[in-house]
Amino acid sequence: MRLSLLLLLSLTLFASASANNFEGYVYDDYGIPIEDATVYHLNSGTHEHTNAFGHFLLEDVAIGDSIEVQALGFALSTQIVGDPSQALKLSLEPLFVELATVSITPDIEVAQEINRIDVATRPAVSSQELLRTVPGLFIGQHAGGGKAEQMFLRGFDVDHGTDIAISVDGLPVNMVSQAHGQGYSDLHFVIPETVEFVDYTLGPYDARVGNFATAASINLQTKRSLRQNLLQLEGGQFGLRRGVGMISLWDKDNSDAYVAVEGLLYDGPFDSPQDLSRYNAFAKTNFKLAEGSFLSVSGSYFTSTWTASGQIPERAVRSGLIDRFGAIDNTEGGKTGRSNISAKYSKVVGDDGVFKAQVFGSLYDFELFSNFTFFLEDPSNGDQIVQREDRKLAGSMVSFADHFNFGEQEMDYTVGVQSRHDFTNDSELSRTLNRTTLLERIQFGDISENTFSGFAELASTFGKWRATIGARVDQTFYSYEDQLEGGLTTSDNSATINPKASVTYSPNNKLQVFAKAGSGYHANDTRLVIANDSRTFQPQAYGTDLGIVVKPTDRIVLRATAWNLRSEQEFVYVGDAGVVEPSGRSNRMGLDFGARATLVDNLYFGGDVTLVRARSIDEPDGADRIPLAPPLTVQTFLIYSPAKGFHANANLRILGDRAANEDNSIVARGYEVIDATVGYTWRNYTIDLIADNVLDVEWNETQFATESRLRNETAPIEEIHFTPGTPRAVRLKLGYRF
Repeated sequence: MRLSLLLLLSLTLFASASANNFEGYVYDDYGIPIEDATVYHLNSGTHEHTNAFGHFLLEDVAIGDSIEVQALGFALSTQIVGDPSQALKLSLEPLFVELATVSITPDIEVAQEINRIDVATRPAVSSQELLRTVPGLFIGQHAGGGKAEQMFLRGFDVDHGTDIAISVDGLPVNMVSQAHGQGYSDLHFVIPETVEFVDYTLGPYDARVGNFATAASINLQTKRSLRQNLLQLEGGQFGLRRGVGMISLWDKDNSDAYVAVEGLLYDGPFDSPQDLSRYNAFAKTNFKLAEGSFLSVSGSYFTSTWTASGQIPERAVRSGLIDRFGAIDNTEGGKTGRSNISAKYSKVVGDDGVFKAQVFGSLYDFELFSNFTFFLEDPSNGDQIVQREDRKLAGSMVSFADHFNFGEQEMDYTVGVQSRHDFTNDSELSRTLNRTTLLERIQFGDISENTFSGFAELASTFGKWRATIGARVDQTFYSYEDQLEGGLTTSDNSATINPKASVTYSPNNKLQVFAKAGSGYHANDTRLVIANDSRTFQPQAYGTDLGIVVKPTDRIVLRATAWNLRSEQEFVYVGDAGVVEPSGRSNRMGLDFGARATLVDNLYFGGDVTLVRARSIDEPDGADRIPLAPPLTVQTFLIYSPAKGFHANANLRILGDRAANEDNSIVARGYEVIDATVGYTWRNYTIDLIADNVLDVEWNETQFATESRLRNETAPIEEIHFTPGTPRAVRLKLGYRF
């Protein structure tokens, strides 16, 4: 008995003496590092997450301890530690993504984990469609398929991006002081099949993002490399023809590269064909320069042309002048293009610090012909306008993330600096006739806008709690050379400071409660800033979120969030000029609800509901509605997606009725639309039959309250002008993976 006790004591002392730091690397089955995998030390109950290189470091690990590694989309792996001094190199096997692999811990953003499942299982027709994976976000097209879509989120009519910051691999999409509208975000340069996941934050709480990040910030992450090559053809009603190719160029131990191309032709259901053409090319190459350092370089090219029927007045349809798919001015439309290059470098510093740097550049051109009011301003020639610009965009980002000990407490920190430089030549707003005749220049000049930013974030986990505080500073310099005033140049500058904070509590792996608070801002057009007091034209928004996430079973995740967002300045659409204008303070409050469930194996359900009350603060009751702010949005989907064989999905989206003007005397009608897909996968081949608007409902995709005059009218009329939603449309998609 005494010998047994001595032996047990000796083993215990040996294990204690052998406790050590234990590091490792987690890869997928192709040898690609897996970031944000959760590594649990089952003996102590502690855990860590892998960094961008798949690296983790656990403390006080002894021989015989159990390590569990969990990553979304991969099979769970449990390892018994043999020698803690030897780094673990673990390869995880891919697994159909399911809710059982979603972790709930204080330092996990559960919404991001769920979104990766959504993106992996929900097919996207276009890059803009990927935005619909963000809970509560709706999009609508109203200018022929080539114009950036209108967006709605959390009670905002975001127009084309005034209050959502959008980026792709860190490359900004929003255009400051854009010819058509502030924050204009055209994502059509992204090939949807190249996107790996959609990273987002609802509200102004991400310290890494500055301008436009009030309602949300969104970053699309493209695939680092290809698991399979893809050839895909698609065709359907209304002249739809689309082809996609994604090919791995090489895949070596220290480098890899792939290229993707897309071509799209589409006429649409309109009486005047849209003649939409879009061509995309994208390439990415990665280099492992040395142990612990990595370089990724990507480039893309995009061009598009189209014709549009625009928004038509309800009275023209009621009178029989045109049908729902007709046009008052069928010479609307435009052309645009964008070329991008980006280089990202990352390196492990010390034990677990990560240094990151990025530089990027874009060449961008834009030309848009619109006619919102028809013959209101010019009864003879009509009110067509053109908006043009040529832009050079460049920028950079440098950040460093690590941790340190403050007494017994480990503190994680991130610091960074960013810059963005926009140089726009010949930014123009002019009156035109039939796209060919220049009648009058209203604005014409060159814009320079330079922003320098710094951010810092400090976070720590205290048992079941995690607290984060951060701040961001943005300093912008504006310059405008007015060519209509003989080259007169004016300039100004403005700065904002935006603090952020959050607290998360996870008492177990079934429940998470969180609270967030912070501010963000959206800049105004350079020409507005210079013409006014810049201190009042960098409006900030102040937000709070209080939410809960519950995982009652491995197959169900539920969430609910109450939120409030108060803005110093509201933007409202102005139909006769085709721009947005600031018009006072606003307050929005709402409730977000979400549910995800794996009903049976490979059958996945999702639903998101948002309820909002949006009001202008400075307006009297009854005249304080925010035009086009949706009080209700609903999105639900059901997906059956096994690895092989039959697969199917159905999606329902509901946008509620909403006020089209301040006193709610004009109402934009809501809609309910169902889309569905059925398909079959056999070996490397996939065939899909896709039906948009399955029930063939009559719906309006976008609507505006606009004052206009038709050619035969003696007085203007204000009413709903709309772009009709697509009727039932069927298309066939064939894919081959190898």
